[in-house]
Amino acid sequence: MRQRMAEWFRCTNWNEQNEAQFFRRLKRARHQRPQYVVIQALTLVHTGRRDLAEPALSLIELFFQDHYEQFVAGRAFSVKARALVMLERWEDAFQAFEEALQTRRVMPYIVDDSWLEYPLTIARRRARERYRRALTVLKEFLTPGALIFPLQQMQYFATLALICADEGDREGAKRWAQNALAAAAKPGPFSRHPDVGIVGFNYADLQMDLEQLAGD
Repeated sequence: MRQRMAEWFRCTNWNEQNEAQFFRRLKRARHQRPQYVVIQALTLVHTGRRDLAEPALSLIELFFQDHYEQFVAGRAFSVKARALVMLERWEDAFQAFEEALQTRRVMPYIVDDSWLEYPLTIARRRARERYRRALTVLKEFLTPGALIFPLQQMQYFATLALICADEGDREGAKRWAQNALAAAAKPGPFSRHPDVGIVGFNYADLQMDLEQLAGD
């Protein structure tokens, strides 16, 4: 029963019925409304469905207008950026990533992976004018404990591999691509939660690009 009750703000589809149910329960919620709104937006983004990007953005706009909480703002900006990437609104996405990073600077104890997703987005987009910015962000936020999970390691190394490849550094691209693929093959660090932090199938197309670079 408790699990079923929790699912109302983790809906993976979005139609009139689901939307009405979400807002009905949100209205009844006494606490954590900001978190519910952002988690629902994140859930829609996680589906990878382009048609759900706009509803996710609408929920994030609702968060900032009616349910703002600084503790959740960084994640909200990150979700906004990812939804904008799905819509290929690149400059808006880059700006949202910058806002997510700025929020983290203000509240450094609240950690997410925007510092990895932003540079990787730049590299995959081949936004050459932002390569220096991508490398600066990686350097700023890299700490000894920042790359715990295989997914984080893969994102970090893949960014370096793609930038090296686009700038003509074949040896660097090969080395970093091999590191990224090695990370992608790793199991998660927590035996009781083996799926946490692994690469999975979401980056299959990126891994194909990395395999090509690693073999050059």
